[in-house]
Amino acid sequence: MKMLVLQHNEVEGPAMIADWADDHDYDIEILRPDLGVNIAKIRPDQFDLLVIMGGGNSAEDTLDWLADERDLIHRAHNAHKPIFGVCLGAQQIALAFGALVDNLITTEIGWMPVQSTNSSIELPDELNVLHWHNQQFTIPADGVRLFKDDLDRNQGFMLGDNIIGLQFHFEIGQDDLNRLIDFDRDFIDATDAPNEVQQTAEQISNGKGSDENRAVLYQLLDSITK
Repeated sequence: MKMLVLQHNEVEGPAMIADWADDHDYDIEILRPDLGVNIAKIRPDQFDLLVIMGGGNSAEDTLDWLADERDLIHRAHNAHKPIFGVCLGAQQIALAFGALVDNLITTEIGWMPVQSTNSSIELPDELNVLHWHNQQFTIPADGVRLFKDDLDRNQGFMLGDNIIGLQFHFEIGQDDLNRLIDFDRDFIDATDAPNEVQQTAEQISNGKGSDENRAVLYQLLDSITK
């Protein structure tokens, strides 16, 4: 089996998603559409799971490679392939299925709680997760909200039984986190941290997610690939 990963910068790779793939005997292929890799002719029979990672672009940027990603999402969906999106990847899925992506009033960055909102998947009531975004999505038609935050903003959704999008990051471990902080320090410095929804680089580096985060990530991936 093959997991196809669309990655959009040097540091936001599949991380713990790759650990899950290794545990489930998936081969992993990572492509960089943002660097000009042509994905327009990829067929759904060439992969078994599509994963779209985060990145610094907006899903609404008028770039050919972002449009090509959404076309690939539709091809995968029509073939009933499982799709998992993180941050920008979740926004790409949402936009592909007619939802909206718009700017937050305030950037969310750092370790903050989300609450589970859907009873069809048995999840912990609350988890502490890493936020790293200044945009949000609405839930696609026929989608179900999986997670919200303390301000009742959408943080995750499921579409059908094979598509999940998460605005936040379950997948990032400590080494990956430190690389992300170094890579995206300008994004951190542009905030008004520290406050309720923004943390400093030191706070982010010293923070941690809930102990269950890896298990919940695995559970969600299991649920769309069963």
